[in-house]
Amino acid sequence: MADVPAGKVPILESVGAAYRYLFDNWQMWLPAVVVLSALSAVIAVVNPAILIPKFEFISATQSLQSSIFISIASLIFTTGVLKHALHDEFQPPLGITFGKPELRVLGVTLGLILIFGIISIFVLFVFSIMLAGAAAQMGLDLEAADPVAMQEVFAKLMQDGGNIFIIAFAVVCFAAAIFVYIRLLFVQAATVAEGRMVVFSSWGLSQGNWWRILAAVLLVAIPVSIVSDILFSILEIGLLKNNAASVSSLNHGLFGFGVGLVTTYASVTMAGLIAYLYKGLQPREPVSSVFE
Repeated sequence: MADVPAGKVPILESVGAAYRYLFDNWQMWLPAVVVLSALSAVIAVVNPAILIPKFEFISATQSLQSSIFISIASLIFTTGVLKHALHDEFQPPLGITFGKPELRVLGVTLGLILIFGIISIFVLFVFSIMLAGAAAQMGLDLEAADPVAMQEVFAKLMQDGGNIFIIAFAVVCFAAAIFVYIRLLFVQAATVAEGRMVVFSSWGLSQGNWWRILAAVLLVAIPVSIVSDILFSILEIGLLKNNAASVSSLNHGLFGFGVGLVTTYASVTMAGLIAYLYKGLQPREPVSSVFE
């Protein structure tokens, strides 16, 4: 492969490296992808609402447990991909293990969830107060704890020209979320590469390259999302027949397997991009990797 980027991030070269990583290694990752897809299939049978659209939740607790299980399995897989991309480390047959690197990545991810979860709750609280005030002026009834009612009020505000302060607040929060996401994009890669839990010390890696990194992420994420949505639609029409509640558990399982297959390979592409960018942006002397 071409040399990893140095200085200004070469957007198209980085995007090309991400897709090449997928095309060069999809067969190697196939066993692990099949295992994760099988787990996705089981969850689609046990709790269809997690993966299947227009399906009512059976149990909030069960749904939360399933979501946590999927997230942990995905993080372990992503860690395996990062270990291979950054250190050319692959342990057959799956290429994934559960050791110190995985525990570190789980730890930093949980830490970020806790930190930004608290921030998100505060932002949501402020936003709900602003919406409640706007709803009262419009003569609408809003339950602060009802997300559906909040969405309806916000949609009504948009249709009527909106409240400039609420719109500005929403835009600022969205922009801040994107900014922080790019700034912390390399947390997991840095944790794997450095063999220690890295959180905010990776913040500066995107310095001077924020827009370029964002462009590279979008050029990977948008095509992958479009292809994924097309495949999901095909799976939904073919297996669920637009009526998920009336089809068999086998169809639910097959749909879940298909969703797992697509999303897991999509994560390989994004992990490849992140690893490629990190190798070029890290301040230390790079170690051997698949990109050299």
